[in-house]
Amino acid sequence: MRREQECGTTKDALLLKSMILEAQFQTSVQGILIVDNLGKTILFNNRFCEIWNIPQEILNTKDDKKMLDFVSNQLADPEEFRNKVEALYQSKNEKSKDEIMFLDKRYFNRYSAPLINPKGEHCGRIWYFLEITDLKKANEELKKLNAEKDKFFSIIAHDLRGPMGNFLGYTELMVEDLASLSTKEIEDFALMMRNSAVKLFGLLENLLEWSKMKQGMIPFDPISFPLVFKIKKMIEPLADLVKKKNLEISFSIPVNLEVFGDIHMIETVIRNLVSNAIKFTHPGGKINISANKLGENFMEIHIKDTGIGMNPELASRIFLFDKQARRQGTEGESSTGLGLVICKDFIERHGGEISVDSEEGKGSDFFFSLPIKPN
Repeated sequence: MRREQECGTTKDALLLKSMILEAQFQTSVQGILIVDNLGKTILFNNRFCEIWNIPQEILNTKDDKKMLDFVSNQLADPEEFRNKVEALYQSKNEKSKDEIMFLDKRYFNRYSAPLINPKGEHCGRIWYFLEITDLKKANEELKKLNAEKDKFFSIIAHDLRGPMGNFLGYTELMVEDLASLSTKEIEDFALMMRNSAVKLFGLLENLLEWSKMKQGMIPFDPISFPLVFKIKKMIEPLADLVKKKNLEISFSIPVNLEVFGDIHMIETVIRNLVSNAIKFTHPGGKINISANKLGENFMEIHIKDTGIGMNPELASRIFLFDKQARRQGTEGESSTGLGLVICKDFIERHGGEISVDSEEGKGSDFFFSLPIKPN
């Protein structure tokens, strides 16, 4: 009786152990596939089926060729995958680890190792597939943040240092030589100090805007408002720069055209784009601000100048934060390219798009879309 009880207990323990192993196998976060020496399927778990979305008819037939074809055709490089699988089947004892990318932009680490029986004989191969899509995205985001940080410090080091150094230099000269300076010289120094201050203010304003934007500290409060009157008001602070370069600004905007958007953000976009048009247009040039409807829900605003324009390579990277797109204006005005990055973010917050058509030596046409009414 005792022997029967012990035997029963042993069977129960083995059954429990088997159930635990089966549960671990089927609930693993890794997709697992076990094949024999010829590559024919022996066993697979639920996660493997989820990853590859393999049809039941293929699973039932356990046809290794159909399985391999179905699996590899879901990858970005199916031929490379097939070649590696075939090579591993032939190598027997070789272990393998690499990364695979699906056509739907999922990423997996793939592990493969020989399957050895208790006698030490090679009897097949086991495959593991572990998804790393979120990890890849996190790494890409980290790289992006590091690039933005480097660019941020580059701007502070390079662009702030120049006008700040000039400003301090002018003040030192005035303090040291004020008694010997003529009225005209004092006026010249004051003008140069003002120009440095304007550059500093514009740069600091964009840096602050960008910093607040990255921290999610800028509220989004869209309302309906008449476009033409607001645009004219938005560019009033730039009147002195327009006058200094003797530029002509014209408007082609229907009086009754309204836009639905955040006034602060749109003002930042308009100010940056018009400021750039002024900066990169020669004295006596022209700037036109126009708007037209795009269907029933959106409008498109153009800010077109007769300035120096851009080549295709420069135009392709002016909205990218991690690319260097700085250059001087026609009067030596400094530029960081940060303002256009802010413009792109603000326009996309509205569900719109921003782009540019430009030809070197013939001017640029910046245009962006905004909603006319709430979605």
